[in-house]
Amino acid sequence: MTPEGPLDASPRDAAVAFVVALYPVADPLARYRYALAREREPPPPSGFDAKRLIASHRAFFADEAAMAGASVTRLVAEGLATARPPVWVAQPDLDDNVPAAITEAFVDAYRKAGGHLERVHFPESRHGFAPAGEPGHRQVRRGRAGLRRPAERARSRSLTMGPTIDLLLQINAAFNSRDVNRIMAFFADDATFLMARGPEPCGRRVSGKAAIGQVLADRFKVIRDMRWDHIDHFVTGDRAVSIWTVTGTGADGERLDYQGCDIYEFRGDKIQNKDTYWKLVEQRPRL
Repeated sequence: MTPEGPLDASPRDAAVAFVVALYPVADPLARYRYALAREREPPPPSGFDAKRLIASHRAFFADEAAMAGASVTRLVAEGLATARPPVWVAQPDLDDNVPAAITEAFVDAYRKAGGHLERVHFPESRHGFAPAGEPGHRQVRRGRAGLRRPAERARSRSLTMGPTIDLLLQINAAFNSRDVNRIMAFFADDATFLMARGPEPCGRRVSGKAAIGQVLADRFKVIRDMRWDHIDHFVTGDRAVSIWTVTGTGADGERLDYQGCDIYEFRGDKIQNKDTYWKLVEQRPRL
């Protein structure tokens, strides 16, 4: 098969009828940077091996530009995909080999481009659909009795109010859409947003859903391509943390490329407080 069609140049239709994707590396550069960020961590019980992933990326791609060029998410988001067949995506939410945020970004881009995509969550599974607590680098074969159906899991999640990894991924997808109404649906009416920078020791404090929405609308007018590529996330009680890299270019030419995090406090499934931090990039050697 070549980009122009079958090798034998026959008139057969080589179009793809549908796509089945299991935890796809839809954005190789985002996955590479995720692995780099975890390179110095001790090996976790899940079997995640950042050094192996980094070596594999470097062996397959010439450089980061080649990784960016191979991003299916980017091609779809920039309108360069000439065909958008129906897609079925399965993603373990606890996957630390291909983070769910990478898949969620692809899902969001594909749907925004008009493609039909069904995304199935496996919230209790690691890479290879291994249940939490088992090494995720090995493919685990289990019968139907071993894995609950996604609908059953959704029902069990709905019985407990509060933040989940799936909710964090939905919030990330909303921010990457830069649709203020979609974003604000996740905030409580009396929410507080502590911005990463501003005139106060806490950055800039914005109080109330309406005020937060206005600040975000103003931000997206001057940083039209702002996006957050998630590295990791965790939930404990009514609090949650998302770690990401933020990128974008401001109208004044400022280039964002920082690692940062959001510390969330939830009331039920609504954001009560969002406290944002990101790294200061300096060239001066100082402690």
